[in-house]
Formats: sequence, C-alpha cells, structure tokens
Amino acid sequence: MEIFLDVWAEDSLSGEKTKCNEAIYTFVAVNNMGRPVKGSLEFTAETELRRN
Repeated sequence: MEIFLDVWAEDSLSGEKTKCNEAIYTFVAVNNMGRPVKGSLEFTAETELRRN
C-alpha cells in the first residue's frame, strides 16, 4: 500500500501557502519472522477519492 503525502506551510498574515515537503510511504505486510507476505487489500471509491 502506498500513501502520498504533501505538507504545506501557511503564512498566518498573508494566507500564502507554500508546499514544503512531499513523501510516499510504502507499507508492506510481514509475517511474525519479519518477511514480506502477500496480502489482499480492498479499496473503496472513498479511499481513492482521498488520494486525489
């Protein structure tokens, strides 16, 4: 699963917004030994809408 994140700073006086960081977090399912395992994820339209 990947999560896309944008971080913005806003000047409280002028209201000007500046993008100051972005990241992509990748999550991997692991077993009790710490090894990656195949997982099954279901995404709803609501989840996908939050990304856009």
